[in-house]
Amino acid sequence: MNESTQVAVNYAEIAVHLKKGLEQTIDAVERQPGGGPIANQLRASLSLIQQLQDWAVNLPAIRLRTILFSVIKSLDDILRRSVSAGKLAPEVYGATAEHPSAPFLVDTVLRIGPEVHVSQDQMTVRALIDKGFEQYWNPDLIKAGLERLGFHGDLIEKNIDLLLRKPGRLFKVVTGKYPVPGTDAVIEDCLDLHPSTGVPAIQENGRANFKELDWIRSVKAGQIVLKKTPPTPGIPGLNVYGEPIPCRDGIDIPFPSIPNTVPGEDGLSLVSTVDGCAYKDGPRIIIAPILEIPGDVDYTTGNIRSAVSVHVRGNVLSGFTVESEQDILVQGTVEGSRIHARGNVFLPGGVQGKSEAHIQADHRVEAKFINAAWVCAGESLLVHGSVIQSFLRAPRIALIERNAEILGGLAEAADDLCADVIGSEIGVRTRIHLGYDLAEITQKIHTLKATLESLQDRRAKTAARITSLSDIEKKAGSLSPSQAAVLSKMKSNLAKLDKILVDKQKQCLQAEEALQKANAKVRMVRARKQIFPGAEIRIQEHTFVPTKPTGPATLVVSGDQIAVLPFQERHFEEKDEADE
Repeated sequence: MNESTQVAVNYAEIAVHLKKGLEQTIDAVERQPGGGPIANQLRASLSLIQQLQDWAVNLPAIRLRTILFSVIKSLDDILRRSVSAGKLAPEVYGATAEHPSAPFLVDTVLRIGPEVHVSQDQMTVRALIDKGFEQYWNPDLIKAGLERLGFHGDLIEKNIDLLLRKPGRLFKVVTGKYPVPGTDAVIEDCLDLHPSTGVPAIQENGRANFKELDWIRSVKAGQIVLKKTPPTPGIPGLNVYGEPIPCRDGIDIPFPSIPNTVPGEDGLSLVSTVDGCAYKDGPRIIIAPILEIPGDVDYTTGNIRSAVSVHVRGNVLSGFTVESEQDILVQGTVEGSRIHARGNVFLPGGVQGKSEAHIQADHRVEAKFINAAWVCAGESLLVHGSVIQSFLRAPRIALIERNAEILGGLAEAADDLCADVIGSEIGVRTRIHLGYDLAEITQKIHTLKATLESLQDRRAKTAARITSLSDIEKKAGSLSPSQAAVLSKMKSNLAKLDKILVDKQKQCLQAEEALQKANAKVRMVRARKQIFPGAEIRIQEHTFVPTKPTGPATLVVSGDQIAVLPFQERHFEEKDEADE
């Protein structure tokens, strides 16, 4: 640390004090028998001390200090030698045999004080005790001397002791109190949002998966989006002179403006007002009830997984995934990608699936056209054009508008499939199957009955064990602790089994009712213009393979075969038997 000039001392006043003490001592010594020569030795320093008074204005302080300590050392040596030689008693000049240094010399040294240096920032004091004068000092005198010089702050006790043990060396003895600036407010992103460019997921093999960019978060209404740690005030400091050192207070940071959020009750949080999604658009945080993708789903977005509806304004490129707990709308083309929605899927740009597209909705799928894709809907599938070499499954499948034809592949419906054309003139194999729901319901009933049988068997065994333990209790009057614990557990298990049995029996009854309704359904395959040879129509266990074009036709089961009837329109209610 750079040091400033040592602390100034009024050497002129000290020289006057030293001269006065020396003159008094000379008078006392001269009055003693044989004291004349000693007094003369002491008197020789008076002229130098007088000169020091005159030099105090112009001579550098360090030079004055050196001369003064030299004079004091000389006077001390004269008196000590005289005492040692038996020529003078120390009491003559106010000292003792134990401490033979003259009090006026000791007082002068204390007035001069330690050599003190203050750092340029006035936060540190360093001091040294001049060699040969350490016996004049003790820790309390040093502390008093520092206080007399006007120093405040934290004393370094161990270094004050070092001053006496190692005279002539500088040690840090006082430190000021540095100011503590206040901390600025900090806003924490509680959702851990990444930029929309995303952060690729790291796979087990250590490679980055650039399709999983992890930049979208689901939010619920009332969920904390941002949290603020408020700023703190600063703590002023003090320099070694006790003067205050100002400090800055922490700066508050306002919450950014985020749509669909409000401040929390404490004012230190920002909460969502909607169930939706959150993501970053550049530096901005967006919270919306729908996720808007302005361009393509590709390596710039990665796979999309959202709790809210997703609107893709561009295409979904091959190899990428879009999933939503609600609806999905893709305005561009869906390539060989994966589209899954718990609600509906709307594809006005169509599907060019490249035999890799996988599209599924719990409710409805609606597309402009479908080419080489796997498409499944929980309620209905509507295509505004053609379906080529694809797999379709939905309770109802309808192709409408221009080129509403099914060419190749397999289409499975529960109760109705309608298109302009099924198959082609060149006999491309096109399979239409109706009644997949019967097989599913039948399998469900079989599984439920097997489960019921297993549960009933477990219940019977549990009940038998309870009866056995209850009989033991009646005969013995009580059960052992372990038997009582087993009985209690068995009764708890029996209650749980009864509850599960009731639930499974209800499910089985509902499935059997659903099977009855499914068997009563009128299942139709309808072609507004033509069904070509090469088509294979199966309704439940009945199959129809045309040998020539049918023209407009409606195929239904009549008796034990499929009847070909003229085409007829069919209208479904918003919620009918096919949806139950």
